[in-house]
Amino acid sequence: MSELVLLLYSRPGCHLCDQAKEAMQPLVARYGLRIEERNVELDPGWERDYGEQIPVGLLAGRKMFKYRLDANRLERSIQAHLRARGAS
Repeated sequence: MSELVLLLYSRPGCHLCDQAKEAMQPLVARYGLRIEERNVELDPGWERDYGEQIPVGLLAGRKMFKYRLDANRLERSIQAHLRARGAS
């Protein structure tokens, strides 16, 4: 089974990004979730698409959150994703 990766679009000095990363730590431990952080300042496309919404989290190409992370909602999405992956 492939690793579960959440793309996190953020930027340095973003307190909401720091809060989101902290809130994700239990999910990292529980599900082996890997966070791949992308600094929107390093890519004009990322800045255009996500710069005004950070932090933005995507799981399997689907936007899971922007601005503020609801860890319970993200966990339900992870569980649904894992169930769907197991059924395929």
